[in-house]
Amino acid sequence: MHVENQPVTADYIARHPLAQYSSYYLMNTNIERYFSDIDCHPVVQAWFSTPYAIMQYCQENLTGALLSERFLMAMGVCKGYYEVEPKFDMSCYLLYKKKNPKYKMMKIFIDYIRKLYQS
Repeated sequence: MHVENQPVTADYIARHPLAQYSSYYLMNTNIERYFSDIDCHPVVQAWFSTPYAIMQYCQENLTGALLSERFLMAMGVCKGYYEVEPKFDMSCYLLYKKKNPKYKMMKIFIDYIRKLYQS
């Protein structure tokens, strides 16, 4: 996609091939809901189970995808992506049992994730 540093609209995305999460994954449902809410239906060219596979496929093919900016930055991708309009935001939740025998180890990870998302 060649867009002048501005957000890309959902209908613009729908006119191009899309790499998407497999239908077994929650992200697929959320992305489908995003497009359905604005009555827009992109053509999916390829299905994958991880954002890593989606990103690699997009780098090797003329295909777009909806991936989080945080993921792209963590992978060292600092250009070649665009914000979308309307904005696509998702809430994240960590579900766990406090009485889990591995809770102390999980707590380290949970505290790290909470701090990361609060910044």
